[in-house]
Amino acid sequence: MRTDNQSKRKNLESSLDELLKSSYENDNIEVVNGRINRTWIRESLGCGANWVSQNEHAIKVIAEYEKKLRANGLKINVKPSPGVKNHETKQLLQRVSKLEQRNAQLLEDNGRFKAKLYEYGWVDSDDELAAQGRLPW
Repeated sequence: MRTDNQSKRKNLESSLDELLKSSYENDNIEVVNGRINRTWIRESLGCGANWVSQNEHAIKVIAEYEKKLRANGLKINVKPSPGVKNHETKQLLQRVSKLEQRNAQLLEDNGRFKAKLYEYGWVDSDDELAAQGRLPW
């Protein structure tokens, strides 16, 4: 049984080498998001689902061909890391944050002043004047 698995592994490895070599020469390697499509390799070789990502030889060979493709001008689409990179955008977000804090503080102050006005009876008695902006202060 062991020799069967070893021969199967060697057969898959040589098939992978041939597949990538011929596809590279014919310029028909399937690429998804800037990387060689593992599903395409699995379907072409008829190997197990994890073989491509777990076999050392496969990982090494695929990485070599991806490096060759990048050298020939293929751009790898890497997801940008979360967060803001641009300095101007960072400054703008800091300014927005300060303004939001100031707005929250003003709303809180407004609530306190309104409570005082209710306490003194100004708002209740002078709702119409307050709406018209004719309060004595």
